[in-house]
Amino acid sequence: MQREFQQRADAVTQSDGNFITNLPAGLQVGIERVLLATLLGLGTVFILDGILITWDAFVISSKKELSPAVAGLAAFAEPLFTPLIVTLFGNSIVLGLFKYIQFSAPAATYKED
Repeated sequence: MQREFQQRADAVTQSDGNFITNLPAGLQVGIERVLLATLLGLGTVFILDGILITWDAFVISSKKELSPAVAGLAAFAEPLFTPLIVTLFGNSIVLGLFKYIQFSAPAATYKED
């Protein structure tokens, strides 16, 4: 077991030094799709959350009656707004780092012979 681990470690260090080249292309595509889908989902929820909070603030400031359903949704959505944007930014950063690592691989560099 130790010998197999050492052989794998040696193979990685003798390669181009970029661990992403050892991942199968299908796995890389899967990781990217999950990150993009999460980013899209979090972004959509963030926008809808912002619209709901804005509507709640407008109704309160205009002294109109707020329906109990909207008031309940707003009470649920408002405390989640900041953690949601932090998670959205975190996911965006992870996606950016993943793409940076992919593009920094020597195989991704275009060269003319």
